[in-house]
Amino acid sequence: KRQPRNLDELRRRQEFATSSPVGIIREDQGSHSFLYIIIGFMNIFVFLITYRRYKVFRQSVAHSIKKPHGFFINLQERIIIPYKQSLFILVVLALNGALVYSAFLYFYRNHLLADYLLSLIFFTPWLKDWAIRMVWDQTFSIIVSTVSIVLFFYMLALFIKLFSFFGRSRVLFNQALAVTIWAASPFVFLLPLGVFIYSMLLMMKSYWIIIGVLLYFHVWVYLRWVNGARVLTDKLYGRVFLAITFVLLILAGAFGYFYESYYHVLQHGEYLKALKVFWK
Repeated sequence: KRQPRNLDELRRRQEFATSSPVGIIREDQGSHSFLYIIIGFMNIFVFLITYRRYKVFRQSVAHSIKKPHGFFINLQERIIIPYKQSLFILVVLALNGALVYSAFLYFYRNHLLADYLLSLIFFTPWLKDWAIRMVWDQTFSIIVSTVSIVLFFYMLALFIKLFSFFGRSRVLFNQALAVTIWAASPFVFLLPLGVFIYSMLLMMKSYWIIIGVLLYFHVWVYLRWVNGARVLTDKLYGRVFLAITFVLLILAGAFGYFYESYYHVLQHGEYLKALKVFWK
Protein backbone atom coordinates (compact mmCIF):
# COMPACT_ATOMS: atom_id res chain seq x y z
CA LYS A 1 0.00 0.00 0.00
CA ARG A 2 1.39 3.42 -0.95
CA GLN A 3 2.16 5.64 2.02
CA PRO A 4 1.28 9.34 2.08
CA ARG A 5 4.09 11.62 0.94
CA ASN A 6 4.40 13.46 4.25
CA LEU A 7 4.86 10.15 6.07
CA ASP A 8 7.62 9.12 3.66
CA GLU A 9 9.40 12.43 4.26
CA LEU A 10 9.08 12.00 8.02
CA ARG A 11 10.65 8.54 7.88
CA ARG A 12 13.43 9.81 5.64
CA ARG A 13 14.21 12.61 8.09
CA GLN A 14 14.30 10.20 11.01
CA GLU A 15 16.65 7.94 9.09
CA PHE A 16 19.19 10.65 8.38
CA ALA A 17 18.64 12.76 11.49
CA THR A 18 21.39 13.09 14.08
CA SER A 19 21.38 14.38 17.64
CA SER A 20 25.05 15.34 17.50
CA PRO A 21 26.30 18.92 17.59
CA VAL A 22 26.43 20.98 14.43
CA GLY A 23 28.69 19.44 11.81
CA ILE A 24 29.73 16.47 13.95
CA ILE A 25 29.05 12.77 13.57
CA ARG A 26 29.00 11.56 17.17
CA GLU A 27 30.29 8.15 18.19
CA ASP A 28 27.55 5.81 19.41
CA GLN A 29 29.99 4.08 21.76
CA GLY A 30 33.22 5.09 23.41
CA SER A 31 35.19 2.26 21.84
CA HIS A 32 37.79 4.73 20.59
CA SER A 33 38.39 6.01 24.14
CA PHE A 34 40.39 2.99 25.27
CA LEU A 35 43.63 4.08 23.63
CA TYR A 36 43.57 7.46 25.39
CA ILE A 37 42.63 5.83 28.71
CA ILE A 38 45.39 3.19 28.55
CA ILE A 39 48.15 5.61 27.50
CA GLY A 40 46.93 8.27 29.91
CA PHE A 41 46.92 5.91 32.89
CA MET A 42 50.37 4.59 31.97
CA ASN A 43 51.66 8.17 31.76
CA ILE A 44 50.23 9.02 35.19
CA PHE A 45 51.53 5.78 36.69
CA VAL A 46 55.10 6.37 35.49
CA PHE A 47 55.01 9.99 36.66
CA LEU A 48 53.69 9.11 40.13
CA ILE A 49 56.20 6.30 40.58
CA THR A 50 59.05 8.67 39.69
CA TYR A 51 57.57 11.45 41.82
CA ARG A 52 57.32 9.23 44.90
CA ARG A 53 60.63 7.44 44.45
CA TYR A 54 63.03 10.30 43.72
CA LYS A 55 63.10 13.02 46.35
CA VAL A 56 65.11 15.49 44.26
CA PHE A 57 62.62 15.25 41.41
CA ARG A 58 59.72 15.70 43.83
CA GLN A 59 61.35 18.79 45.28
CA SER A 60 62.01 20.21 41.81
CA VAL A 61 58.36 19.81 40.77
CA ALA A 62 57.07 21.34 44.01
CA HIS A 63 59.58 24.21 43.96
CA SER A 64 58.91 25.07 40.31
CA ILE A 65 55.15 25.30 40.95
CA LYS A 66 55.10 26.99 44.36
CA LYS A 67 58.08 29.35 43.98
CA PRO A 68 58.79 29.77 40.25
CA HIS A 69 60.76 33.00 40.69
CA GLY A 70 63.25 31.40 43.07
CA PHE A 71 63.42 28.33 40.85
CA PHE A 72 64.31 30.47 37.82
CA ILE A 73 66.91 32.40 39.82
CA ASN A 74 68.62 29.10 40.61
CA LEU A 75 68.72 28.37 36.89
CA GLN A 76 70.14 31.83 36.23
CA GLU A 77 72.92 31.16 38.72
CA ARG A 78 73.80 28.01 36.76
CA ILE A 79 72.31 25.67 39.36
CA ILE A 80 71.15 23.41 36.57
CA ILE A 81 68.45 20.82 37.12
CA PRO A 82 69.65 17.35 35.99
CA TYR A 83 68.89 16.98 32.31
CA LYS A 84 67.23 13.60 32.89
CA GLN A 85 64.66 15.26 35.15
CA SER A 86 63.89 17.97 32.60
CA LEU A 87 63.68 15.45 29.77
CA PHE A 88 61.37 13.20 31.78
CA ILE A 89 58.93 15.98 32.72
CA LEU A 90 59.03 17.19 29.12
CA VAL A 91 58.06 13.77 27.75
CA VAL A 92 55.28 13.36 30.34
CA LEU A 93 53.80 16.77 29.58
CA ALA A 94 54.20 16.36 25.81
CA LEU A 95 52.48 12.97 25.85
CA ASN A 96 49.60 14.28 27.93
CA GLY A 97 49.24 17.29 25.67
CA ALA A 98 49.26 14.97 22.67
CA LEU A 99 46.42 12.96 24.20
CA VAL A 100 44.34 16.10 24.65
CA TYR A 101 45.00 17.65 21.25
CA SER A 102 44.73 14.40 19.27
CA ALA A 103 41.46 13.60 21.08
CA PHE A 104 40.03 16.93 19.93
CA LEU A 105 41.25 16.29 16.38
CA TYR A 106 39.79 12.79 16.30
CA PHE A 107 36.50 13.93 17.80
CA TYR A 108 36.07 16.64 15.15
CA ARG A 109 37.38 14.51 12.29
CA ASN A 110 34.01 14.71 10.48
CA HIS A 111 33.46 18.40 11.07
CA LEU A 112 33.33 20.59 7.97
CA LEU A 113 35.02 23.56 9.63
CA ALA A 114 37.82 21.36 11.00
CA ASP A 115 38.38 19.96 7.52
CA TYR A 116 38.64 23.50 6.17
CA LEU A 117 41.17 24.47 8.84
CA LEU A 118 43.26 21.46 7.87
CA SER A 119 43.09 22.66 4.26
CA LEU A 120 44.46 26.04 5.34
CA ILE A 121 47.35 24.62 7.32
CA PHE A 122 48.17 21.78 4.93
CA PHE A 123 47.47 23.62 1.69
CA THR A 124 48.92 21.10 -0.75
CA PRO A 125 46.93 17.93 -1.65
CA TRP A 126 49.57 15.48 -0.46
CA LEU A 127 50.02 17.33 2.85
CA LYS A 128 46.24 17.44 3.34
CA ASP A 129 46.04 13.71 2.63
CA TRP A 130 48.82 13.05 5.16
CA ALA A 131 47.06 15.21 7.77
CA ILE A 132 43.76 13.39 7.29
CA ARG A 133 45.45 10.01 7.64
CA MET A 134 47.15 11.24 10.80
CA VAL A 135 43.89 12.52 12.34
CA TRP A 136 42.06 9.25 11.65
CA ASP A 137 44.93 7.11 12.95
CA GLN A 138 44.84 7.67 16.71
CA THR A 139 48.21 6.08 17.48
CA PHE A 140 50.01 7.97 14.73
CA SER A 141 48.30 11.21 15.76
CA ILE A 142 49.49 10.82 19.36
CA ILE A 143 53.07 10.13 18.23
CA VAL A 144 53.16 13.10 15.84
CA SER A 145 51.57 15.41 18.42
CA THR A 146 54.07 14.34 21.10
CA VAL A 147 57.05 14.99 18.84
CA SER A 148 55.57 18.34 17.72
CA ILE A 149 55.11 19.50 21.31
CA VAL A 150 58.68 18.54 22.19
CA LEU A 151 59.98 20.48 19.18
CA PHE A 152 57.80 23.43 20.17
CA PHE A 153 59.50 23.53 23.59
CA TYR A 154 62.89 23.59 21.89
CA MET A 155 61.72 26.44 19.65
CA LEU A 156 60.64 28.47 22.69
CA ALA A 157 64.02 27.82 24.29
CA LEU A 158 65.73 29.00 21.11
CA PHE A 159 63.55 32.12 21.20
CA ILE A 160 64.83 32.94 24.72
CA LYS A 161 68.40 32.30 23.55
CA LEU A 162 67.98 34.72 20.64
CA PHE A 163 66.22 37.25 22.86
CA SER A 164 69.18 37.23 25.25
CA PHE A 165 71.46 38.57 22.50
CA PHE A 166 69.77 41.96 22.95
CA GLY A 167 70.85 42.13 26.59
CA ARG A 168 74.00 41.88 28.61
CA SER A 169 73.32 38.54 30.27
CA ARG A 170 74.74 35.48 28.57
CA VAL A 171 72.14 32.72 28.50
CA LEU A 172 73.05 29.14 27.71
CA PHE A 173 70.66 27.09 25.62
CA ASN A 174 70.41 24.49 28.40
CA GLN A 175 69.27 27.25 30.77
CA ALA A 176 66.65 28.47 28.30
CA LEU A 177 65.42 24.92 27.71
CA ALA A 178 65.18 24.21 31.45
CA VAL A 179 63.21 27.42 32.02
CA THR A 180 60.87 26.57 29.15
CA ILE A 181 60.24 23.04 30.40
CA TRP A 182 59.80 23.81 34.08
CA ALA A 183 57.64 26.84 33.37
CA ALA A 184 55.11 24.31 32.08
CA SER A 185 55.20 22.17 35.23
CA PRO A 186 51.64 23.19 36.30
CA PHE A 187 50.39 21.10 33.39
CA VAL A 188 50.96 18.06 35.63
CA PHE A 189 47.60 18.93 37.21
CA LEU A 190 46.00 18.15 33.84
CA LEU A 191 47.36 14.60 33.62
CA PRO A 192 43.94 13.11 34.49
CA LEU A 193 42.42 15.14 31.67
CA GLY A 194 44.46 13.22 29.11
CA VAL A 195 42.89 9.99 30.35
CA PHE A 196 39.24 10.99 30.11
CA ILE A 197 39.26 13.79 27.53
CA TYR A 198 37.76 11.78 24.68
CA SER A 199 35.11 10.21 26.91
CA MET A 200 34.18 13.69 28.16
CA LEU A 201 33.86 14.97 24.60
CA LEU A 202 31.49 12.11 23.83
CA MET A 203 29.29 12.68 26.87
CA MET A 204 29.25 16.47 27.26
CA LYS A 205 27.01 18.72 25.18
CA SER A 206 29.01 21.88 25.87
CA TYR A 207 32.80 22.05 25.88
CA TRP A 208 33.29 25.57 27.21
CA ILE A 209 34.39 24.29 30.62
CA ILE A 210 37.15 22.16 29.09
CA ILE A 211 38.22 24.99 26.79
CA GLY A 212 38.19 27.44 29.72
CA VAL A 213 40.39 25.17 31.85
CA LEU A 214 42.84 24.65 29.00
CA LEU A 215 42.93 28.39 28.27
CA TYR A 216 43.57 29.19 31.94
CA PHE A 217 46.52 26.81 32.18
CA HIS A 218 48.01 27.98 28.87
CA VAL A 219 47.86 31.64 29.97
CA TRP A 220 49.31 30.71 33.37
CA VAL A 221 52.20 28.81 31.80
CA TYR A 222 52.81 31.62 29.29
CA LEU A 223 53.15 34.17 32.09
CA ARG A 224 55.50 31.81 33.95
CA TRP A 225 57.58 31.38 30.80
CA VAL A 226 57.83 35.14 30.34
CA ASN A 227 58.91 35.46 33.97
CA GLY A 228 61.59 32.81 33.39
CA ALA A 229 62.85 34.64 30.31
CA ARG A 230 62.91 37.87 32.32
CA VAL A 231 64.97 36.30 35.11
CA LEU A 232 67.49 34.77 32.68
CA THR A 233 67.93 38.01 30.73
CA ASP A 234 67.92 40.13 33.92
CA LYS A 235 65.36 42.63 32.63
CA LEU A 236 62.15 44.16 33.94
CA TYR A 237 59.11 41.90 33.72
CA GLY A 238 56.93 44.52 32.02
CA ARG A 239 59.45 45.16 29.25
CA VAL A 240 60.04 41.48 28.59
CA PHE A 241 56.31 40.74 28.58
CA LEU A 242 55.56 43.56 26.14
CA ALA A 243 58.52 42.70 23.90
CA ILE A 244 57.75 38.97 23.67
CA THR A 245 54.00 39.51 23.28
CA PHE A 246 54.60 42.14 20.59
CA VAL A 247 56.89 39.82 18.62
CA LEU A 248 54.40 36.96 18.86
CA LEU A 249 51.55 39.23 17.73
CA ILE A 250 53.65 40.41 14.78
CA LEU A 251 54.32 36.81 13.78
CA ALA A 252 50.64 35.92 14.15
CA GLY A 253 49.65 38.97 12.13
CA ALA A 254 52.12 38.12 9.37
CA PHE A 255 50.82 34.55 9.33
CA GLY A 256 47.22 35.79 9.08
CA TYR A 257 48.07 38.31 6.37
CA PHE A 258 49.77 35.61 4.31
CA TYR A 259 46.77 33.31 4.45
CA GLU A 260 44.28 36.13 3.81
CA SER A 261 46.29 37.34 0.81
CA TYR A 262 46.73 33.95 -0.83
CA TYR A 263 43.74 31.92 0.41
CA HIS A 264 41.09 34.57 1.24
CA VAL A 265 40.34 33.11 4.66
CA LEU A 266 37.68 35.67 5.59
CA GLN A 267 35.79 35.11 2.35
CA HIS A 268 35.82 31.36 2.86
CA GLY A 269 34.74 31.89 6.46
CA GLU A 270 31.64 33.74 5.26
CA TYR A 271 30.99 30.90 2.84
CA LEU A 272 31.18 28.33 5.63
CA LYS A 273 28.91 30.48 7.77
CA ALA A 274 26.38 30.52 4.94
CA LEU A 275 26.60 26.73 4.68
CA LYS A 276 25.97 26.30 8.39
CA VAL A 277 22.28 25.72 7.76
CA PHE A 278 23.15 22.53 5.86
CA TRP A 279 25.15 21.11 8.76
CA LYS A 280 22.09 20.62 10.92
